[in-house]
Amino acid sequence: MNSPLDSAVEATARAIAECIDSVFDSLREVRAAAMSALAVDRPSRAGLGGLEPAVLALTQRHGSLIDGAGLAVAPGLLSDAELWLQWWRNKSGRLEFTTHSLNPASVNYYDYTDMSWFRASADSNESRLTGPYIDFGGTDLKIVTASLPVDSQGQISVVGADLSMAQLELLFLRSLGRQEPDVVLLTDSGKVVASNTGRYAAGRVAPAQIDDGVVVPFTNVAQTWKIALGG
Repeated sequence: MNSPLDSAVEATARAIAECIDSVFDSLREVRAAAMSALAVDRPSRAGLGGLEPAVLALTQRHGSLIDGAGLAVAPGLLSDAELWLQWWRNKSGRLEFTTHSLNPASVNYYDYTDMSWFRASADSNESRLTGPYIDFGGTDLKIVTASLPVDSQGQISVVGADLSMAQLELLFLRSLGRQEPDVVLLTDSGKVVASNTGRYAAGRVAPAQIDDGVVVPFTNVAQTWKIALGG
């Protein structure tokens, strides 16, 4: 029979998986809207406004978990811009369009094509989770980005949703409950997403002595997160 700790860890793994999988379900709706907008002859920035209802639905469904979401367009795909980010911030359930500096000559140039969250899906053509990291180019918040590739005219754009680390940590702690041992949620690269102790800082790589742990059973993303006991 599982101990109370084992049961709590397994329940927390399921809760995290259900949350992330649900985000990807919603993100697929954003991708469908993006594919429709990019499928026209000579797609342009004006046509990308049609993504807003799908992004709004995503933020309304997942609330404060979603910090922002939108589409990063493959270079040269639009007829009126070499680069373009059709991205919105979630402002308490309202969408606010986010303007990025996309001029390579600017000191604030945000080259999303070189960002890990964009490259993760564009290079693999798969759903991906990237982070935790600090979004210096946008919000200066610590986030995990969920992303999906968008294949249009043989070029790969990316739809993404920035997930609040604070909200992921809250879900983790509520699901886990009060447990005496140190328990840590880790990404496939060993980064700490959340923990019930100050010994393991979010965003840092966990020490090697942490055990293999319980796998978070994702169905919508081909990566392995785990929940482990601290060493």
